[in-house]
Amino acid sequence: MDLNRIQVKVAPWNERSMRLVRRLGFRKKGVLRDNIVVKGELQDDVLFSLLKRENGVRTVGKHLEPVESCPT
Repeated sequence: MDLNRIQVKVAPWNERSMRLVRRLGFRKKGVLRDNIVVKGELQDDVLFSLLKRENGVRTVGKHLEPVESCPT
């Protein structure tokens, strides 16, 4: 799989997931206000992305993981 971009949405209250995506090299792109309905209430999502040219992405089995450098 030759991916250029991976995008992740995280609930802003989910601190563990926020730390994980940052540790993996994802960059915060913005907040999707009132993006989802949870238990009848609108809630925000935080949008992160990882680009191939920034950190690179490689496929390991069925999983994706960032790599330190990506050949151009």
